[in-house]
Amino acid sequence: MKSSRIVERGSPLSQSFIWNLQARFYESLGIEAWLSGVIPSKITTNSFIARTYARMIAAYASETETSELTIVELGAGHGRFGFLCVIHLLEAAEQGLLPRTGWKYVLTDVAERNIEFWTRHEALRPLVERGVLDFARFEAGVDTELSLRACGRKIGIDHPVENLAVVGNYFFDSLPIDVWRTVDGKLHECLPVLRLNPEAPCCDPRDAAILEHLDLDWECEPRTSAGYSRTELNDLVEHFRRSLGDGAFTLPIGAFGLLEVLERWSNGGLALLSADKGYTREHDLIGRPLPTMVQHGCFSFSVNFCALAKWFEARGGNAWLPDFRDGNLEFAAFRLGAKTDSRGSFDRAYREGPAEFGPGDFHQVVRRCERTSPDLRSCLALIRLSGHEPQVFYNLRRAIRAQLDSACDADRDAVRETLEKVSKRFFHLDDVDVPFALGLVYQQLGEYEHAVRNYRRSLALFGDDATALHNLALCYVALDDHEAARACAASAVASDPEYDEARDLAARLEASVSAATQAGPEPLA
Repeated sequence: MKSSRIVERGSPLSQSFIWNLQARFYESLGIEAWLSGVIPSKITTNSFIARTYARMIAAYASETETSELTIVELGAGHGRFGFLCVIHLLEAAEQGLLPRTGWKYVLTDVAERNIEFWTRHEALRPLVERGVLDFARFEAGVDTELSLRACGRKIGIDHPVENLAVVGNYFFDSLPIDVWRTVDGKLHECLPVLRLNPEAPCCDPRDAAILEHLDLDWECEPRTSAGYSRTELNDLVEHFRRSLGDGAFTLPIGAFGLLEVLERWSNGGLALLSADKGYTREHDLIGRPLPTMVQHGCFSFSVNFCALAKWFEARGGNAWLPDFRDGNLEFAAFRLGAKTDSRGSFDRAYREGPAEFGPGDFHQVVRRCERTSPDLRSCLALIRLSGHEPQVFYNLRRAIRAQLDSACDADRDAVRETLEKVSKRFFHLDDVDVPFALGLVYQQLGEYEHAVRNYRRSLALFGDDATALHNLALCYVALDDHEAARACAASAVASDPEYDEARDLAARLEASVSAATQAGPEPLA
């Protein structure tokens, strides 16, 4: 039997070759890393968390009284989160929560293929044309400035902005770290031993494909001190040694380097919002075992948010960490710059928002409710709670339709309002056909023009579908557009010749038989 082969040992984890492969992995897959499900993102890519971020960003802009705010999202991937955050920021501006503030949201990623995807996306183009969205390539630890693709502006140490807000979801868990351990209060440096699984299809340490075939062990060596060249890092290690007694902890070397760059990008201040798996209370680190490398095509480690908080506080800033540990997702906020000692609207936005009910809480509630059979008003309440998240609507669509015919006028009006807001937040990723689901509910409400628009959008984005074409034909019948109805019915039959309902409708329309002015039978889901 083949044995595993050691490919690296004896150096701190932050210096490992695997971090360079991480960037190459994202570059090679591009958007497919998310579309294929290799990279999990559902819990941090929804309208609820985007609304939470938008409220925090609006509070930051209000508190700093800035006339210009630049928002940079790190590792934006497919761009859906950024799109949702921009939608909520625009709504906040309409509500007067961003008074006299000019702002721009910048999607960044290491993968050029992701940026190309953004430039082609039908939901993002109008936002770029409006001047509130831009794109840039950025590789943490390598790049020190951004070149915005749409407006041509640069952001960097030599081109600072007035105020900067940074978004980093599932980002800091993929930056270089070192690992330390205390045993009976004594310090040990933990050096990785990386072995290649004998079943790995490749063995080239320059090939990103080996990442999911690596096994991680540790060699822990006693140290009298951390031995970094920078005093602040040694002091931080010493702090954890004293506070833990026993337990392993990580030092986010890559995050510190990135934050030093970001700090110099702004003249007025820096706010950081981050949702990730990790530890936000030091006592949760007591007795912790050595970290494991979570592998999902690429890899990640849990974030030591406590260490990030110490970095901000050492520079006169503030940190907001949850009082309880969710275990799946932690939401943390940090600030540097003017007025960081006067905890005002930014502090309230955190304490009254994610500190009370965060993204992890929302995920648990939605997952539980979607497994039940909620009544119509409960469905609408959950969708409102979600920030009118399209995926939540989609998962509840059957429960809504089952109760719609018997609903009172007020509840039907509430459904109409809900559909309009859900539609504004739809971002096509070739995953679930939300426009078709919207069309079904609109058709059932008798809102045939809205149904037509959504069926047309469904066909444009997801391709010809016999059911969508048949339902579209029914809507055109109800709108007295029999020529369009005949064309859609014929297309439905061409798409699926065995579709009896479509064949019957096409025959009736061609023969000018039946009630051409009636709505016809119920739409088919």
